[in-house]
Amino acid sequence: SWMASNVEIHSNAFGDLMPTKSKSKEKIDGIAALTMALAVWLKDAKDGKTGEQAKPYYSTNKLIVL
Repeated sequence: SWMASNVEIHSNAFGDLMPTKSKSKEKIDGIAALTMALAVWLKDAKDGKTGEQAKPYYSTNKLIVL
Protein backbone atom coordinates (compact mmCIF):
# COMPACT_ATOMS: atom_id res chain seq x y z
CA SER A 1 0.00 0.00 0.00
CA TRP A 2 1.04 3.61 -0.33
CA MET A 3 1.43 3.85 3.47
CA ALA A 4 4.16 1.22 3.41
CA SER A 5 6.26 3.38 1.12
CA ASN A 6 6.19 6.17 3.75
CA VAL A 7 7.51 4.01 6.61
CA GLU A 8 11.09 3.88 7.86
CA ILE A 9 12.21 1.62 10.71
CA HIS A 10 14.26 3.15 13.50
CA SER A 11 15.65 1.65 16.69
CA ASN A 12 16.14 3.28 20.06
CA ALA A 13 18.98 2.86 22.58
CA PHE A 14 17.37 -0.38 23.83
CA GLY A 15 17.26 -1.94 20.36
CA ASP A 16 13.47 -1.63 20.06
CA LEU A 17 12.32 -1.26 16.45
CA MET A 18 9.59 1.20 15.61
CA PRO A 19 7.92 2.47 12.47
CA THR A 20 8.36 6.17 11.77
CA LYS A 21 7.47 8.43 8.90
CA SER A 22 10.73 10.34 9.30
CA LYS A 23 10.52 13.34 6.99
CA SER A 24 7.41 12.25 5.10
CA LYS A 25 4.21 14.18 5.72
CA GLU A 26 2.12 11.21 4.53
CA LYS A 27 0.26 8.83 6.86
CA ILE A 28 1.54 5.53 8.27
CA ASP A 29 -1.42 4.84 10.59
CA GLY A 30 -2.39 1.58 8.89
CA ILE A 31 1.15 0.20 9.11
CA ALA A 32 1.45 1.23 12.78
CA ALA A 33 -1.89 -0.46 13.58
CA LEU A 34 -0.85 -3.62 11.73
CA THR A 35 2.47 -3.68 13.61
CA MET A 36 0.70 -3.41 16.99
CA ALA A 37 -1.83 -6.11 16.08
CA LEU A 38 0.93 -8.48 14.97
CA ALA A 39 2.88 -7.83 18.17
CA VAL A 40 -0.12 -8.82 20.31
CA TRP A 41 -0.82 -11.88 18.16
CA LEU A 42 2.82 -13.02 18.30
CA LYS A 43 2.96 -12.52 22.08
CA ASP A 44 -0.19 -14.61 22.54
CA ALA A 45 1.19 -17.31 20.24
CA LYS A 46 4.48 -17.32 22.17
CA ASP A 47 2.56 -17.66 25.44
CA GLY A 48 0.57 -20.57 23.97
CA LYS A 49 -2.72 -18.67 23.94
CA THR A 50 -5.10 -19.40 21.10
CA GLY A 51 -8.81 -19.03 20.48
CA GLU A 52 -10.76 -18.39 23.69
CA GLN A 53 -7.55 -18.23 25.76
CA ALA A 54 -6.36 -15.15 23.87
CA LYS A 55 -8.58 -12.56 25.53
CA PRO A 56 -8.70 -8.97 24.30
CA TYR A 57 -6.33 -6.60 26.12
CA TYR A 58 -9.08 -4.46 27.63
CA SER A 59 -10.93 -7.46 29.08
CA THR A 60 -8.03 -7.94 31.51
CA ASN A 61 -6.66 -4.38 31.81
CA LYS A 62 -8.10 -0.98 32.53
CA LEU A 63 -8.88 1.36 29.67
CA ILE A 64 -6.59 4.39 29.80
CA VAL A 65 -7.98 7.60 28.40
CA LEU A 66 -5.54 10.40 27.67
